[in-house]
Amino acid sequence: MAWKSSQRVEPVEMDKNVILCLFHLELSPTPWLLSAIYGPSRVSERSTFWKKMAGVKERFSIPWLMIGDLNGGRYTWRNGRRGLAFAKVRLDRALCDEQWRRLYPAASVTMHPATFSDHNPLLKKVFSMMQGKRSFKFQAAWTRDNRSSLVVKKAWISYSSFNAGTQLLGRQNNTRKALTSWNRNQFGNLQSEIQLVK
Repeated sequence: MAWKSSQRVEPVEMDKNVILCLFHLELSPTPWLLSAIYGPSRVSERSTFWKKMAGVKERFSIPWLMIGDLNGGRYTWRNGRRGLAFAKVRLDRALCDEQWRRLYPAASVTMHPATFSDHNPLLKKVFSMMQGKRSFKFQAAWTRDNRSSLVVKKAWISYSSFNAGTQLLGRQNNTRKALTSWNRNQFGNLQSEIQLVK
């Protein structure tokens, strides 16, 4: 598992089959959970493993991505033909929940050639749809309007999480969204109006 240095990754737990991490991406509005999986090769261990994975969603209420070797057997599909027509497919995949997909609708997975393993490395790209997105900037002028502090307080308390880091990021994200919306509703698009005056 590897990631760019601009991404903050917080390990949550780990065992021989899965590494759970919280991803806090610089351009992403919310943290999300990654399960890097090397599924059990023994059929007798799979039911317990997948029950554990089902429990992950119950423990975390944030977007979730699973990626890796989900091990439905060494090959999960065979075409039933013989000789050169015989084909089989390996199950190295990425799966996500609906929250994650809404957060990154243009995300993609590419498979790269296996070099040091019998598994193909998977590359997950999440930011192709975020090109040119403007960053949030707090406007000091907002503090002159007493309503801005109410917007911040309401947004801040509207997010809670068992994990302090997740809670902080969630509250910051809610506050950013609330202030952006409040600014647009109260003052309109000031930059556009300034350009019109010029």
